[in-house]
Amino acid sequence: MKGFEAGRSKSSRVKGGKILSVFLTFLTFQLLLAGCAGNQVTVMPIRAIPANAVHPVWSPDGKSLAFESDLAGNWDIWTVNRDGTGLKQITHGSSNERFPSWSPDGTRLAYASDRSGNWDIWSMKLDGTDNRQLTNYNGLDIAPVWSPDGKRIAFVSSRSMDVLVWVMDADGGNVQGMPNIRCGDWVSAWSPDARSVAAVSSMRGKSDIWLIDTQDRTIKQLTQKTDTRRDFLPAWSPDGTRIAFVSERSGHRDIWIMDHDGNNERRIGKNVLGTRELKYNVDKQVFDGLSFLYLSWSPDGRDLAFTHVNEEGRGEIAVLQVAQQMK
Repeated sequence: MKGFEAGRSKSSRVKGGKILSVFLTFLTFQLLLAGCAGNQVTVMPIRAIPANAVHPVWSPDGKSLAFESDLAGNWDIWTVNRDGTGLKQITHGSSNERFPSWSPDGTRLAYASDRSGNWDIWSMKLDGTDNRQLTNYNGLDIAPVWSPDGKRIAFVSSRSMDVLVWVMDADGGNVQGMPNIRCGDWVSAWSPDARSVAAVSSMRGKSDIWLIDTQDRTIKQLTQKTDTRRDFLPAWSPDGTRIAFVSERSGHRDIWIMDHDGNNERRIGKNVLGTRELKYNVDKQVFDGLSFLYLSWSPDGRDLAFTHVNEEGRGEIAVLQVAQQMK
């Protein structure tokens, strides 16, 4: 988790309406079927402008995606319909807003922002109004993930000696630290029954995926590689039977899938995340490059949305057709 910079971007910002006009003019958000290392991948590419579209997250009804873009020189949250229509900028201003997460009823987005001077967890309506600050910590609270029952939000925090997974009520109350597995990633993922959280830890000298039971506070190691290459970015399937994740065990960033208990690992997306490093349209790197990668399973369990870094070093939204790969 290297590369964190506490300060916010100082870039000047164009007015929101002009940004949206430029984005709509140059953003070709058409669905293109691309052969990516032999996998069936739908790519939504940004063309003609130096901007990233990263960290895509499916809405609960599967009809749209929330994502981040650095078009204006700092990070903002946007939404777009599944068919590429209805592109909308949700957050505006000079601060950075990152890590969107939908409420289960689809009416709000939780996110991390540095607008208060520190990175804290906030939530808002889909039109960007009714912003509520959920944490107020003089440090780092990021990467919120709403529980499937809507009652709690998991997030990553530096409020102890290590960067750990914490859980709070959806209104920001009852903040509790989870068992001490030092996070090796910016991402955690709730199980569909809202009991367990999958997270990444390097506490045994290598980056593996672990399972945290939030009720009895036990932990279980799921991936157990013999080398030091990373397994990270866990994402639960909607039916709770499988967990997708990214692994570098082949020397590339591939998408893998396993049973919920860690058995039956198999690769379903070879080198689909790209090999380039992400180029930023911000004054300085706010987090390390891996924080922009993400896996999000569609509610019907057929597709995985993720960040693909193209040959120009720009992040773009891509969708892997899981149902096709599992045949």
